[in-house]
Amino acid sequence: MKLFLNVSSIILFLLLGSSSIFAQSTSKSGFTEARFVVKGVCNMCKERIETTLDVKGVKYAEWNLVTDTLFVVYHPAKISLERIHELLANAGHDTELKKASDESYRKIDDCCRYRELEKH
Repeated sequence: MKLFLNVSSIILFLLLGSSSIFAQSTSKSGFTEARFVVKGVCNMCKERIETTLDVKGVKYAEWNLVTDTLFVVYHPAKISLERIHELLANAGHDTELKKASDESYRKIDDCCRYRELEKH
């Protein structure tokens, strides 16, 4: 019995530990909330990420500099989550679902180059 509990605990830990930060829920008003990782390093990145999502269908977007997590409230009838990821990648920021092209990435300021910082 003790061995079974230890194995079960390990499996549960691995499943929870390997899950993505991505989360999504829909409210009664038809808006959907989502959280996912968007790569960035500074307040200039924060401003770029949040400004990029100042589009029709996105009600609210806030990016957390410490956790690299974006919280977004959007209306899926007006904009898809896939499109949100695409907009961010086009602005030079990698997301959980879409990597920014090298061309888009090179357009962001040198101090915002998060890929170079990850190599150290």
